[in-house]
Amino acid sequence: MQRLITKFIVFIAIGLAIYMLIYKAYDYYNLPKNNNTCYIWGDSQMSDDVDLQYLDSNSSFRFYSAAAPGAGIYDFMVFAASVPENSHVLIQLTTSVLLRRKEKDRNISAIDLPSLYKLARNGYSPNDLFIIVKNNMVPQEMYNTQNNLLPNADTLNLGYEPVSMMKAVFNTQNSYFDDKKNLYIDGIRTLINKKCKIIAIEFPFHPIFDEIENTSLYKNKLNDFDTTIAGYFDYKESIEINLKENIFHDLTHLNGRGAKYLTHELVGLLDFKHTPMLIKVKHGTN
Repeated sequence: MQRLITKFIVFIAIGLAIYMLIYKAYDYYNLPKNNNTCYIWGDSQMSDDVDLQYLDSNSSFRFYSAAAPGAGIYDFMVFAASVPENSHVLIQLTTSVLLRRKEKDRNISAIDLPSLYKLARNGYSPNDLFIIVKNNMVPQEMYNTQNNLLPNADTLNLGYEPVSMMKAVFNTQNSYFDDKKNLYIDGIRTLINKKCKIIAIEFPFHPIFDEIENTSLYKNKLNDFDTTIAGYFDYKESIEINLKENIFHDLTHLNGRGAKYLTHELVGLLDFKHTPMLIKVKHGTN
């Protein structure tokens, strides 16, 4: 009986090893590796607020985006671990990743054991890790080369992100803020240690959102996070969007006209001659 159990364990171990080998091979061969590649990571702001097609047409780089709505800390860890050394990367810095509940994070990118280990060291429970692994059992392509911008409108769409919901998020203490902060910084350090040329961008929020954030329970923690993160970037730039028309789709996303304006201004800074660089995008009064 004991011999049968031993054979079963060995069979399972060999099966898992073969599975991970095939999984990693799929990820490797589907990772863009052109010399002029720029890898992008972020959540819905990055995927909705930057015109990928315009960047490709007006830059010497080919942009591959792993940005997706709800992308969270684990997705960033996998991104940082997977891009080659000396890569050009454009990443998003956002408070949404820190405040979003764990179960709301997308966590669909790939299975990466070192990243899972780091999550386990930073407050993620066995159940949290199990759900992440389950969501990533089937390997998939992480990168897109095209995206769609949000429609233009003269008024805000508050149906998806009502003010009451935003106030609740910013005024409810959570237990994972510091854990996510540590992991965010770890991902940036990973990119730095791989000698990547990094440009980070902070997208604007609607003034209503800014007011909620500035009067919230997290104000001091968010300020500390901004100060800590800024220390990793030697170069600072800013982009200000000044349009008479409304540039916001909702409280956290630009509409098409805002995204196009931003992209036109952004592309001139994406030569990667001065890195690591932090770009803060500001908005005028709308």
